[in-house]
Order: sequence, then C-alpha cells, then structure tokens
Amino acid sequence: MSNEFGHATVGTSMTQAEFEAVGLHVCDSQATGDLLYASSGSQLSRLGIGATNAVLHVAGGIPAWSSTLAGLTLTSPTINGTIATTGLTLPAITLGGAVTGGNQSINNLNNIGIYNDASDANTGIYGIITQVEPAANKQGLAINLYGRQTSAATARVLTGIYFTVGTDGSNTQNWTAAPGFRTILAGLAFSGSGTISLATQMDVTTTISGGTLSNWRGIWFRDPTGAGTLTNAYAIYIDAITKGATLNWGIYNLSPSYLVGITLGGALQAKGQFITWDTSLDSAAVADQVSLSGYEIAVGARALAISQEDPVITEAVGASDRTLRVRINGTTYKIMLVAV
Repeated sequence: MSNEFGHATVGTSMTQAEFEAVGLHVCDSQATGDLLYASSGSQLSRLGIGATNAVLHVAGGIPAWSSTLAGLTLTSPTINGTIATTGLTLPAITLGGAVTGGNQSINNLNNIGIYNDASDANTGIYGIITQVEPAANKQGLAINLYGRQTSAATARVLTGIYFTVGTDGSNTQNWTAAPGFRTILAGLAFSGSGTISLATQMDVTTTISGGTLSNWRGIWFRDPTGAGTLTNAYAIYIDAITKGATLNWGIYNLSPSYLVGITLGGALQAKGQFITWDTSLDSAAVADQVSLSGYEIAVGARALAISQEDPVITEAVGASDRTLRVRINGTTYKIMLVAV
C-alpha cells in the first residue's frame, strides 16, 4: 500500500546476502530524506521529505511538515537574521538586552506601557516610573540630537521633539471642550507629605560650549498660518493665578538687571488692572525714548517717574515753576509743574 514499510521482493527464497542486505526492508515510494513513523499501532509508514525550510510538527496526532509555526512556547530562544514579510507576532516578551536596529520602524502600535506600568487605553505611549530613594538625578525621557556638519554650511533644521495635534481633512464636526487641543501638557503632581522647595514647569536651558550663536530665543511664538479662520490669538495666555498663599505672579522677573528689555510691536494693555513699579528708578532724558517708572521721593511716598526726550520748558509762570507738554487723546497739553 502507499507509503507503507515492508519487505523488498526477493522471490520464493533468499540467500544469506539478500537477508543481510540494506535494502531488505523499504518503504513504498521511498526517496532520499524520507522519515519513518508509526502511522498506527501496528503499521510503519513513510513521511516524504518536506520543502526547503519546512519544519516538522504534529497535526492530527501524526508528524507533518509545515512552513508556519502556531501554538508554540519558545523558552529562551535566540533569533538571528531578519524577520521579513508579515513579521513576527509576540504577545509578550521579556528583554534581557538592548533592542537595536538600523533605520527601521516600529509601526501600528496603539498603546505602549513603559517601565513598570501597563499601557493605558487612552494614551499612545504611557508609563509610570517610580524612583524610590534615587541615588542620582533622573529623567523620565531623555533625547539627545546632535548635528555634525564638517564640510559646507547647511540650511537644515534640527528638531529635538516634534508634535502635531489637530484634525485631518475628514473632520466635519465641532470640538467644543476646553482647553481643546494641546500640543504639550506639562503637568506636575504631588501627593503624600514633605516639602518641595521648588518646582519648575518648564526649564529652558542652553549651553554654548563653543562656536557662535547669533540669536537665541527662549520661547518663539510664531504667527498662525493657513487659509482657515482664527478668531482670537493669544501668544501667551495666563489664567488666574491665586493658589499662592503669599505671592501670585503671572510673570515674575527675579531682578531688573536680569530682564534687559521687552520690545513690543503693539499696544500694552492692562485689561482693567494696573502696572506697578516696586523699585525706585530715575533717569535723565534719553533720545527717542519715553520711560515710565516709579520713584521713592520720600519714605512711604512713591511717585510716577517720567523720562522723555521732550524737555521741561521754563515759562514765565513763576520763578521755579515749569510746564510739561504731553499728548492726551490726540491733543497736546501743558502740565503745570509747581516746584516744591
């Protein structure tokens, strides 16, 4: 019968040489590479050699060749080479070393849990890193991007982290929740007990160890572009800051000498509030400049200090009296200054 193991045909009798010959027992249709197996409790059969790279597995209780593996548990495997075409599906993997690859991509990963936390269904990459008694400074995410141009100058731009949040061309509905779309949400969270002396939401640090940096921008807000409609634009929007038990500042400058100057391309509006000067500043007239500040003329008596290019005019209104020209609502006036 087909593929069965049996005796070779030798006639009605056999010689000693025929009895001891290698070919005395053969399989039907036997060929190089075939395997012998028990196809039943009383029958031996032939399994023909498989195709190149086929693996032997069990199907229906008997051995069979296959080009795929399913339902296997691999204990401490070593995989060398390239996993091509459809790739390799791993439900879980424990790494004992580095994962490396040259110019390759990790695609179609919906939710990833990092470090010692599971993935979050609403987060693309999610992780909680707990440092108990850290022995050194720690970073949750550190990315170093260095440019190396050794020949001609380049007009390329290097971007350390690039995020885009928005809608695509298929969006047809309104988004009404506040704050709406956020490119970066830099959160600080504290619980338990103990006192934290200082927390910095965003630390902008630049190190210039060599070369020349022509222009430096701590934060650069650029004008929105595109053909769509923008109703209100706020380059910097500061909400009500009220949590501080002692001080609440929207913007705090540590020292007047630290902030060299602010150049405004538009109007400065206090929006129903006021502008205060908590230090005494007084200066002479400066060309093409008008300055307002505060001046402590006496203990507990701070006055408005004005420095302007237009000088104070001496007029015959009194031996020590003066007038000062100012513009109010488009009209020039003279303020009478009486010497004290």
